[in-house]
Amino acid sequence: MFSLFLTALMVPGILTLLPKFVLVKELGLLNTFAGMILPTALFSASSTSAR
Repeated sequence: MFSLFLTALMVPGILTLLPKFVLVKELGLLNTFAGMILPTALFSASSTSAR
């Protein structure tokens, strides 16, 4: 589990930019406040628990 957490931290943010944009676009959240907050909250490596 710890190695998975470390791997998630090593992925550069630029590689996740396009999938985040496509997700926000498909959900119809472009140009909204929720469209900025939700991808960050959902894809943040620091929000995962390493128990």
